[in-house]
Amino acid sequence: YEQAKSYFKKALEETFLPELNMDIRMYLADALECEGDYDAAIEEYNTLLAECDEYEAGYRARGYMKYVLGNYEESLADYDDAIALNPKNFDLYFGKYNVLEKLGREQEQKELLQVITGIENPSAEDGYFIAKAQYFSGSFEEALTGLSQAAEQGYEDAHYYMGEIFHK
Repeated sequence: YEQAKSYFKKALEETFLPELNMDIRMYLADALECEGDYDAAIEEYNTLLAECDEYEAGYRARGYMKYVLGNYEESLADYDDAIALNPKNFDLYFGKYNVLEKLGREQEQKELLQVITGIENPSAEDGYFIAKAQYFSGSFEEALTGLSQAAEQGYEDAHYYMGEIFHK
């Protein structure tokens, strides 16, 4: 990671391909994260978002780092910003769901699950996430139908949630 960080920093000093700077900063932050230097990774995300405040992946990554550090309110704000930029990204909703769990906000978790399960005309991929939300909300029969379809389409994680439903 030390070498990767060194090269990413050198690449950021170059001026001939500035359109790559966001990606390079993400890679640099990822290298810092892999080393466990979460505060430095957050600083890179801060710089990235100062340069481009409409970069959903930056908010998501910084929100996760803040979650890891236990800064749940700040993490929640980043997930909200990311969702505002990309309301169709279900991973963001589940990231927010986990933050709300840490904050003990069960009612907001339930409301978030309603948002997810209320999406109309979902794609096949969306169907998996909706079924997962149904699982978390306790609608096991509905979840089983969606999870079965998702498993047939190659969503291996669906098997875990199906097993949990039968276990319960």
